[in-house]
Amino acid sequence: MHIIKSGACAIAVFLLITGCTDNKELSGKPVDPNSAVTNQLPEPADTATVAETSSLEAEQIGMGFLEQEKIDEKRWSENANGSAGQLYGLVFEAMMTIDEALNEDMKYIAIDFSVLSQLTDEDKRYIEEYMGSFAVPLKDATFDQLKESEGEAYHNNGMVLSGVLLQIDKVEISVNGAVIEGMKYRAGNGAISAHIELTLEEGAWKVEEASTTWIS
Repeated sequence: MHIIKSGACAIAVFLLITGCTDNKELSGKPVDPNSAVTNQLPEPADTATVAETSSLEAEQIGMGFLEQEKIDEKRWSENANGSAGQLYGLVFEAMMTIDEALNEDMKYIAIDFSVLSQLTDEDKRYIEEYMGSFAVPLKDATFDQLKESEGEAYHNNGMVLSGVLLQIDKVEISVNGAVIEGMKYRAGNGAISAHIELTLEEGAWKVEEASTTWIS
């Protein structure tokens, strides 16, 4: 029975080492198939050494997963190039950088997706992750829904929203570019109209200009 357990442990160690080797291949560093690591089991070590080695291997595996996540995220981002998700993600980001005083102490960013029915779930996911840099929750809501959800707090706060509402009003898309106009709203006397011009270069959207047409 002890012999069987020892054999199982040896196999487990071998598989763990093989797993670490696979992670190195994912990071772009080829491994020599004739190396000692892939062709023989490690020599017995004392308990302290084994614990230290296991900790190091676990760390290497974790780093491998993180590296793979970065690779997958980059591929996913590249696949979104030229999509409606990328287009509106850039537009909403540009709107947030205009008149940043409206962003002060905001508790959320709300986007009125009701006028953007053509967006897919994947487009919305891209926008949500893209807007994550502002470190506040992203909501899908209209102005009336926000007022209702905030209730008395909205009126007690001088009819000022706790967050920022972004809304698209006009969209013109051509073969090589787009012009999008919208509104960034915090209160009746705290809102702007945004004018965003974008170009499509090498299959990806790029903001060329972001300005305001009116301020209240």
